[in-house]
Formats: sequence, C-alpha cells, structure tokens
Amino acid sequence: MTIGNVPALPAPLAPNHAPYTNEEEVPQKERLHLAYEAWKEAAGSDNPVSARSLALKYGLNPSTLQNRINGAVPAKERDARAQKLNP
Repeated sequence: MTIGNVPALPAPLAPNHAPYTNEEEVPQKERLHLAYEAWKEAAGSDNPVSARSLALKYGLNPSTLQNRINGAVPAKERDARAQKLNP
C-alpha cells in the first residue's frame, strides 16, 4: 500500500508492534521522514490520516511524529546551529 508517492512499510506482525524488529533495517530518522511525508500527502487529500495511526504504522512514538508535524527540529540540527565556529 502506498500513500501518494510515499511507499508504506509492511504491516506489523502483531497489534501494537513496530513493523520492523531490527531497527537497523530502516533507521528511525528515515521512518520519521516517511511518516511525515505520508502525513503531508494525506493532509491534502479527501481522506486524511491521523498522525497517531501513521506513527504506529511506521513504528514511531506518536508524540515524536506529532512534534515534527508541529515544526520541531531534530536535536542534532538544532544543536549544530547553536555552535559558533570560527572560520
């Protein structure tokens, strides 16, 4: 199943379990990006999808996806901008 142009991850093996048991298969950062893109695609359609359902589908904490939707910046990016490096 795909949402727009964003490929969906395989369905969980059991209820309330992440689709991947080995986090190295698809890193959390990539899953977060895919879930965010799927949410943006669905938000503009006639059939919107909840952030919570997408987060669970992609094996993420729902608050992590919701924070990204609300404009949160990843800590690594935020901290990198705060560093003052001399040329």
